[in-house]
Amino acid sequence: MKLRKNRQPNPRVEMIPLIDIIFLLLVVFVFSMLSMTIHKGIRVDLPHAATADLNRQDYFSVTLTAKGEIYVGLMEVDIAELTRQVAEAHRRDATMRVYVNAHENVSHGRVVEVLDGIRVGGVSALSLQTEGHP
Repeated sequence: MKLRKNRQPNPRVEMIPLIDIIFLLLVVFVFSMLSMTIHKGIRVDLPHAATADLNRQDYFSVTLTAKGEIYVGLMEVDIAELTRQVAEAHRRDATMRVYVNAHENVSHGRVVEVLDGIRVGGVSALSLQTEGHP
């Protein structure tokens, strides 16, 4: 009669549950970091357009509020200051683009005044921002 020894199997580290746990931790950290991001900018309601392009890279942003106030970043400026800042940025990067975020209720004349100030600053590559069609 042959006696069998009670051999316990060698311990194994299961990789699938380990990968699942690491992926779950990664997702939790990513979402927690995104929720802590402070969005700095002026809130405006952009008009909708069916052909809106959502591809944005580094750019010079100008915002017009419903009251006609002009902002470069978070700083309120007048047309002369806008033209000076655009010209200065254009000297640093001749290929820069200017994105104008104008509230949908701002007057057409105010938008044209801002566009003219940007062109006087030396930039002709500019874009009016819209939101995608709902």
